Amino acid sequence: MTTIKTDQPVGIVNSAYFHQHFSLQRFYPSSPLEAIVEHYWIVKWQLPDGESYTQSVIPHPNTHLTFIENASHIQGICQTKYSHKMTGKGQVLGIKFKPAGFYPFAYKAGVAMSALVNQVEDIAKFFPTCSALKQIETTFLHSTIDEERLSELESVMFTDVLSGQLSVNDKVNLVNPMVHRIETNKSIMSVNDLCDFYQIDNRALQRLFSQYVGVSAKWVINRFRIHDALTQVENNKHVDWTKLAVDLDYYDQAHFIKDFKALMGVTPKQHQNTVVN
Repeated sequence: MTTIKTDQPVGIVNSAYFHQHFSLQRFYPSSPLEAIVEHYWIVKWQLPDGESYTQSVIPHPNTHLTFIENASHIQGICQTKYSHKMTGKGQVLGIKFKPAGFYPFAYKAGVAMSALVNQVEDIAKFFPTCSALKQIETTFLHSTIDEERLSELESVMFTDVLSGQLSVNDKVNLVNPMVHRIETNKSIMSVNDLCDFYQIDNRALQRLFSQYVGVSAKWVINRFRIHDALTQVENNKHVDWTKLAVDLDYYDQAHFIKDFKALMGVTPKQHQNTVVN
């Protein structure tokens, strides 16, 4: 049975505005799917006629399956800022896979995880036996999605996993906690830190991330740094930029600003001025 997820989401650009005007719900998967699914997410909006809003996020190192009416798709790890334009009234349903959670489906389809990075793919390519995709679009997206409906979704989308026909290997269960540790343990600031913690060779670690996640461990560490920076920039009117750069393990403030601007298109200070009164 799925259960609601209550921790604070990160990576949403201008998050205060988003939460004031839009609805986001997230649900944990049922226990048989915990090794592959991070959570299900539902975004709802209702804008006045003629108005639109483009919401941006700084994506996590995860693959998503997104149900959008007439445009459902698989989105590989996105290394750039991701934006979606919303108009009128609507609802989007997504499955956020764990960092290595999509590997069994990619492997079965003969696709390398690295080949999915920054790519949008057809769902049927990875779920060829699922015949209910159009039904999900036409029924789920026009109704209230709750725990019961998500249980229905699981039974439709993950038949192979629930029946034991598609298994999750030990490496998936090794890599997922590694990424979680990078995200939650702020003392891990480099690949060497991760290697030391897990007592694993640098090359072996890089092979694991390349094969099962699709991106390097260094990239994952940097992405979570930017998430931390975005949270600090949006939630604090007075930021000590030098201290923030040091706390995020940047060599200097200039390198931090360069990374932030490369992803966001503006400097940390410029972004702060647009979201903090």
